[in-house]
Amino acid sequence: MQNVALPLILKGVPKEEANDKAMNMIKVVGLAGHENKWAKYPILSGGQLQRVAIARNLVVNPQILLMDEPFGALDTVTRKQIQLFLRSIFEHAKLDPTVVFVTHSESEAVFLSSDIYILDSGPATIRHHYKIDLPEIRDESVRYSTQFTEFVNKLGSLLEDLKKETK
Repeated sequence: MQNVALPLILKGVPKEEANDKAMNMIKVVGLAGHENKWAKYPILSGGQLQRVAIARNLVVNPQILLMDEPFGALDTVTRKQIQLFLRSIFEHAKLDPTVVFVTHSESEAVFLSSDIYILDSGPATIRHHYKIDLPEIRDESVRYSTQFTEFVNKLGSLLEDLKKETK
């Protein structure tokens, strides 16, 4: 709990209030029962550690949340579970930050996003804006829909075309 409460304490929130808010966020991210464990491996799994990091960031109710390849070190099964978890907390909790999510996975980008922006590597310039028109509420079945596959394939083709342009 102290790990999740830390950003609030650093902002000057009284310790009792910070701990209450941290415990609420721990429940939101599905870690109730683990609040007194150290946030390190192997005490917590890789997926649980990602949930701690997400809770620690969300507890301050940010307007913008930056996530740079947050699931890169996770195995495929855990990665998909955390993607579902991330979608669910934004779909069901009263949290609505703008999330800037960096990934190299087309399917992850399509599953998690409503809008995808492809940037140049040099000073960050938007090369392309790609609107994802999938249902707002998404579960695992979305990954197996024709529409999802079409979005992933179109995004992959677009990225290949952009790579050819830069050569």
